[in-house]
Amino acid sequence: MEAGVDVRIDRNKHGDQHSKYLILDQSIVVTGSFNFTVRADEQNSENLLVIRNPPNVAKAFADDYQALLQDSLPSR
Repeated sequence: MEAGVDVRIDRNKHGDQHSKYLILDQSIVVTGSFNFTVRADEQNSENLLVIRNPPNVAKAFADDYQALLQDSLPSR
């Protein structure tokens, strides 16, 4: 765990992971191709979608995250 971030290793049950999403306050979902890097912000053609107060959408993303978390191992 570096800088308080729990880094995990996917056991590859779900194929290569390329999902990018944030769940904020259990009611806002941020998703898209955006890679949260300087290059993505300044040079790449990226997209980002913010969904506010979506019924059941935040829960669906949270459920997906929990499934990935259950199928992963600590990196160290």
